[in-house]
Amino acid sequence: MSGAAKRQKSYYDQNSETSSYDVNSLVWRYYPPTANTKLGKNWVGPYKIVAKLSDIVYTLQKSPFDKAIQVNVDHLKPYKGTNAGALWSDCTDTNDYTPSNSVETVHDSFSEGAASFSEIDEDALAVAR
Repeated sequence: MSGAAKRQKSYYDQNSETSSYDVNSLVWRYYPPTANTKLGKNWVGPYKIVAKLSDIVYTLQKSPFDKAIQVNVDHLKPYKGTNAGALWSDCTDTNDYTPSNSVETVHDSFSEGAASFSEIDEDALAVAR
């Protein structure tokens, strides 16, 4: 590293602070796809910190039933609201909860109709002749 780069790094490090959050605290998440639009929301959430993977990477969840995501600490800021924990307090025991969308039942038009694949193929061949 050159002398100028070392000097600039030391000046930057004097005033920089790395944020640290506790597990189970609520935070806002900076989400660029909505921030780049005119009058778009820069921060979405609140999210709950589920785990701290390192000093700069946290695992977040928006609700107890959403997929967990990993986010850099630079994209987080503390949530200072009062009513954000309502969703989490309603779902204190998630062991007996089964999401309704965890098992999807797909209905084919062929399984309910009278025609089978072989009948359709024979009809198509007859029309093509």
